[in-house]
Amino acid sequence: MGKMVVSEEPQGLGAVLLVEDDPIVALVARQILEEYGFSVTVAPNGETALGHVRAPLASKITGFALAMVDVGLPDISGVTVARTLRDLLPALPIIIASGHALDELEQELEGIDTLTLLGKPYDGASLLGALSSMGFAVQDLES
Repeated sequence: MGKMVVSEEPQGLGAVLLVEDDPIVALVARQILEEYGFSVTVAPNGETALGHVRAPLASKITGFALAMVDVGLPDISGVTVARTLRDLLPALPIIIASGHALDELEQELEGIDTLTLLGKPYDGASLLGALSSMGFAVQDLES
């Protein structure tokens, strides 16, 4: 795998809300996203993630360009988090990461726009694919 670099174009980058309860997965995902040029806020569970969104909304600031949500969270389902995020921020792109069958998840997530599914385990290349499919200007220039 080649080194991932961020496009020089100013579009598509910003803050990512990474919702992941596994500290190792969160660390790796954060490193990959930061290498692409995103700033990352990690939430270890659904309630913390929603708090990161609700607090800025109260002050009319919405700073996230993307949410990346694990399905298997310890407190509430990642699907519930995604639906709530969609209600709070209708235009927010969401990547749902899961180690379970993605076909079943597609049915469960039907009706949520601007959403991409990402199978776990994932690597930089598959995350790059998910980001690119959502219109983020991130490129692997060495492949």
